[in-house]
Amino acid sequence: MKKRLLAALLVAVLAVAISATAVNVKADTSQDATKIKCKDDGKPWFDNTPVIGIESAFGAELQLLLDQTDNKSVCVINGRTFTRGKLAGKQVVEFLSGGSIYNSALTTQSAFDHYNITKLVFSGIAGGIDPALNIGDVVIGTQSAEYMELLAARENPDGTHAIPPWFQVTQDPFLFFYPQANFVTKQGGEPDQEEVVRWFPGDPKMIAVAEKAASKITLNKCGLDTNGNQVCLTTQPVVVSGNLVMGPVFVDNARFREWVFADFNAQALAMEEVYHACYVNAKPCLMLRSLSDLAGGGPGENEIGTFFRIAADNSATLVVEIIKRLEVK
Repeated sequence: MKKRLLAALLVAVLAVAISATAVNVKADTSQDATKIKCKDDGKPWFDNTPVIGIESAFGAELQLLLDQTDNKSVCVINGRTFTRGKLAGKQVVEFLSGGSIYNSALTTQSAFDHYNITKLVFSGIAGGIDPALNIGDVVIGTQSAEYMELLAARENPDGTHAIPPWFQVTQDPFLFFYPQANFVTKQGGEPDQEEVVRWFPGDPKMIAVAEKAASKITLNKCGLDTNGNQVCLTTQPVVVSGNLVMGPVFVDNARFREWVFADFNAQALAMEEVYHACYVNAKPCLMLRSLSDLAGGGPGENEIGTFFRIAADNSATLVVEIIKRLEVK
């Protein structure tokens, strides 16, 4: 019976998925934009103009920024649209990461490979796991960990777990899942020499800029849900700085949420990671995560369909204030 209960809980945690059509509204990158050639006679294409990269997870988030961008030109690379233009007077390239930790890693690397991105700002929604935070709050990510990089441990007859001697246990387990650190190479490091990294840092200077920008804005408390109905939050959203955790799982489970918060002392979790790619490429980056739901911690069903647009709008508002204060070079 115990094993059946554990299996059922595991399925509940790992198999919960969100319908992409509910929130992933495609951004209209073609409007008032000029299409440009992305390759020259089959050779790899690179735009040498220094730009600030702006990356979002969902189209509805990016659209709010594209609507404020001038002199747009678009380029499609590996099926992903990149929009060059001016936002808040700064040269930028804007693009969607795609959902999941894998799509965001591939897209971020592709952006670095094709554009002279001097700084990268990521804007996305997330699930709140810190009990002190509420839906609508925005987290400035000071660092991120990939909490689903882990071992599914062998179970001994006595109920204990067999941990391979080479495995580095870094956190307390959830059921039989033991998190581990990442092993990465990086630009400027010894070739093929991996280092152990548990937390990937955000850029301190960009974090300071974001915190200053946050003090100049008021976040939205009311907005439209995905059905176009007017909804309001019960509390006034605030901006805080804190830890982020990333993984390939949409979390809507209270018990799992509590474990992640206790083990990682993080404020939000999400499915798109960029600090890892920024660390490997030695690029200054900043992640913003606006809380659209409580990852299973709310009193009823998941709230993302109700408050997604408010969260996206708040994140975009902060991005524009940050871009105003960043130097491209």
